[in-house]
Amino acid sequence: MIALLRGKIIEKEPMAAIIDCQGLGLKVHIPLSTSHKIGEKGDMTSLYIETVFNRDGFALYGFVSKEERTLFNNLTEVPGIGPRAALNLLSRFEADEAKKLIAEGKVEILRTIPGIGPKKAAMIVFKLKDRVEKSAMEPDLITDAIKALAALGITQKEAKARLQKIPNITDLTLTEILRKALSNVE
Repeated sequence: MIALLRGKIIEKEPMAAIIDCQGLGLKVHIPLSTSHKIGEKGDMTSLYIETVFNRDGFALYGFVSKEERTLFNNLTEVPGIGPRAALNLLSRFEADEAKKLIAEGKVEILRTIPGIGPKKAAMIVFKLKDRVEKSAMEPDLITDAIKALAALGITQKEAKARLQKIPNITDLTLTEILRKALSNVE
């Protein structure tokens, strides 16, 4: 399977690009958000790739981050949501925005995306809400605290356990969180 492409942009359309990978020109379907980030014709680029097989053969879908690719995969696992509808969603919203909409159950916004009607939007929320909530529950501050505690030799599991014991954690600074987490030594 192709997981990453690195090469020169030969042609670029709003939702596709042809990438020259050592003499092999590969057409990669991309969301608009990725299109704006990869550069222009002649620039070097790297894309995380998802290969999708269908009855006509296969197609490559490219993303600037693993997070976008993961969300694309999650979306295409929802019944009735194909690669094109998933690309349309990622074209309209950044991965974080899309996850937030799904976590908050914003069916009325999701249904406005081409290829996603009310039933499919409801299905996306139903199938993916738990997955995206888990990834969205850890704000950057808590993620930074876990990394800082891990750098001090505390396991990630232990760090999360210590942070869960801290009341009103979202109101604290990183320094205060670390101080409280380290004072909870048993």
